[in-house]
Amino acid sequence: MVKKTRFEYLLAKHEKGESASFRKSGTTKEYSERDQLLTDFKLHVDDFAENEAVRKDAAKRKLKGVENSGLVMRQLAMAELETSGKETEDAAITPIKRCKKSKKPAPTLDIASLMGIICEGIEAKERREAQRLQYDMIVNKLIAMLNSLLRNNVSW
Repeated sequence: MVKKTRFEYLLAKHEKGESASFRKSGTTKEYSERDQLLTDFKLHVDDFAENEAVRKDAAKRKLKGVENSGLVMRQLAMAELETSGKETEDAAITPIKRCKKSKKPAPTLDIASLMGIICEGIEAKERREAQRLQYDMIVNKLIAMLNSLLRNNVSW
């Protein structure tokens, strides 16, 4: 809020032609830049105020156009309802047939195939465990060999 009041104060001073009191230090170039910027800003504010009536008029026309389009849509819908109402009165009324939805049976597995799948899974797990144990044994043997070589101070 302080910046706004300071700016308004500067703009008022500029409009009165008392811009000489603004210059505290600096060159005349800096002073003329500030003077030019304040003048430009003042012109923009004045242009905005002049065009306000045009903007309000455009907004009113847009709002009126939206309201008119809504009115036209309602009139068209009512006309369509009236014509469809006349057609149903003239035509013989037939009941609407509804299709019944049928439920699809859930996929089923017989117990034998389920047991076969479970047994295959167990066998695969046992094979993986056996391979892991064999790998661990090989790694342990290699570690033992390296340790014995290091103890005997064998150089590479």
